[in-house]
Amino acid sequence: MNNNQQDIIQCISEIYSFSNELEIKTYFWGGFVQDIIEGKILREHGDIDLFMENMDMKINSLLDLFKNNEYICSYHDDIQMLNLEKNNVKVTINPIIFKNETAIWKHIGNEGFICFPKEWLDIEYRNFYGINVLTSGCKFEYCIKSIIKYMNPNWTNKIREKDILAKEYYSKKLFENNIRVEELMEKIWAYNPFWFREGYNGYEAPILVIGKDYK
Repeated sequence: MNNNQQDIIQCISEIYSFSNELEIKTYFWGGFVQDIIEGKILREHGDIDLFMENMDMKINSLLDLFKNNEYICSYHDDIQMLNLEKNNVKVTINPIIFKNETAIWKHIGNEGFICFPKEWLDIEYRNFYGINVLTSGCKFEYCIKSIIKYMNPNWTNKIREKDILAKEYYSKKLFENNIRVEELMEKIWAYNPFWFREGYNGYEAPILVIGKDYK
């Protein structure tokens, strides 16, 4: 394991230590989920993406913990995004809230959120280099890769190679478990008021995205 990987593992360990201390759950999403499922770091990562249960309610305590442990912290209150950096490891965390059986991931605060079944998230912890972690799960990762271009205006007109490969990976995992992706896509949708500022109008993509239409 090289120095960068060691720094990543240390960062993950500290994040979970702090979230456990505050009794809130933290979930990986994005590129690192595949690494966790495979039980090893598969490639270099530019950053780590997470969502944290009710993060906005405990942000002051979180900031204190991170700052006291030499993290560079930047919290953007308008979009409820927490950016961290330590030893060249960059982390982005957004809040996730639960309404009954629905998970609502506020990826740009009140300007953009994605809804999906809470049951898609890991219930049992996965061991990753001796750290107990949670992920968004294969179902979420497949579906989010299908509508990923609507989350960021910089992604609209291009399909990233890493998203194509990730979607193929999760499609295979779901197929192996006899899970129909068509049925999953019926259960995810996104609403992004952010796009109004980009000149879009009406309740259609990219403002309103129903997963079943974009599988």
